[in-house]
Amino acid sequence: MMNRKYFKAVWTAEECKERFKELVKELHPDNNHDRDTTREFQDMNAEFIKVYEELKNVHRRKSDGQTYEETREAYKAQDNGEEFAKVFTTLFNLDGLTLQISGSWLWIFGDTYANKETLKDLGCKYSGGHKAWYYTSTELTKKRRRTTDMNKIIEKYGAETYKSEGAKRIA
Repeated sequence: MMNRKYFKAVWTAEECKERFKELVKELHPDNNHDRDTTREFQDMNAEFIKVYEELKNVHRRKSDGQTYEETREAYKAQDNGEEFAKVFTTLFNLDGLTLQISGSWLWIFGDTYANKETLKDLGCKYSGGHKAWYYTSTELTKKRRRTTDMNKIIEKYGAETYKSEGAKRIA
């Protein structure tokens, strides 16, 4: 395990993403008008990519708190922390969006119409069943005739919700 500065107490992929979001709020140069945090932000982003690569297959169940490893080869090969960081950071700086991370998925609600082209450019897709945009850095999505209820998704994977305007945690 590498020597960590920003992600010391992180043991799962979800904790890594959560800590990343906290550090983006704290270190992003746009949020620090009184000091230059560009280098710190870049160092944190590089560390995130390495730590996420180590932990991308380690998860914690919300129901019992136990950790488990996801071992599907397709998931390992395609889950990309750098890509997730880019998408989250871009959406973080847009106005009028609500961002919800659940497992390896980022759900995007709110004023998505005004940001439609940016969402498409980032590789986000629209779910008619959920009436929301989503992003996942894995290719495990498959076309299904039925839609899994969002409450069941949240129950299984948990969820963290943020407003993009200042990215304040709301739930």
